[in-house]
Amino acid sequence: MTDTDILESLKKKEDELELLLQEARGKAVQIKEKALDERQNILSSLAVELEAQREAFRKAQLADLETEVRRIKEDAHREAERLNAEAEGNIDRAVEAVLKVIIP
Repeated sequence: MTDTDILESLKKKEDELELLLQEARGKAVQIKEKALDERQNILSSLAVELEAQREAFRKAQLADLETEVRRIKEDAHREAERLNAEAEGNIDRAVEAVLKVIIP
């Protein structure tokens, strides 16, 4: 093999390696683009899931608040009834006391 043959062989090998490098770079770009697309899909899915969880939590909190409001209203209603009954009892006792004074 002559020096020219060796140089041609090396040049051919260099061209082959350059082609393989270009293919590898192209595949790397494709892999990167695919990874970015997958990342975006994952982020979109997570955003949807997070929004659903946030809405479920908000509804649960609202239901808890409505239950608490209902309980407070019921307690207030019972207390109002108790106070009305007590007031009626006080009125009855006052009327009796007045009648005892008027009619001994």
